[in-house]
Amino acid sequence: MEENRRYRRHYLMAEVLIKIPPADEPVRAVLMNINRGGIGVYSPTPLKKKTHVVVRISYREGSRMVASEEIEGLVRWSQAIGKSWAAGISFAARVTRKNHPILNKCFEKAKMNK
Repeated sequence: MEENRRYRRHYLMAEVLIKIPPADEPVRAVLMNINRGGIGVYSPTPLKKKTHVVVRISYREGSRMVASEEIEGLVRWSQAIGKSWAAGISFAARVTRKNHPILNKCFEKAKMNK
C-alpha cells in the first residue's frame, strides 16, 4: 500500500504534553514519530478526532531535556491500542527555523535517527 504523505516520518523518543482546552492539566504522551506537518503519539487517554490541541515536545539533547515551543494542532485520527491510544496530530503551521526554532531542532535531530 502506497502512502500519500506530504512529509516523510522520522522517529524519536520524546515526551509530549498535550493540552486540550479548556482543561488545565495536560495529557502526557510518548512521541511515535514526527515530521514537519505533525506527530504520532501514544497516549494513556483517548484523544478525540477533530479536537484542537496545544502540543509541547521534550526531547533529550546530550544529557539534558529540551522543551520545544508550544504549537497548535488538530487530532486527525485516534485508535485504541490495548489499554493505550495511538493518535495522529497535524500541526496548525509548518515547522520552520523561523517560526519554531526549538521544535525545528527536534525535527532535525529525529531526521538524523535513521
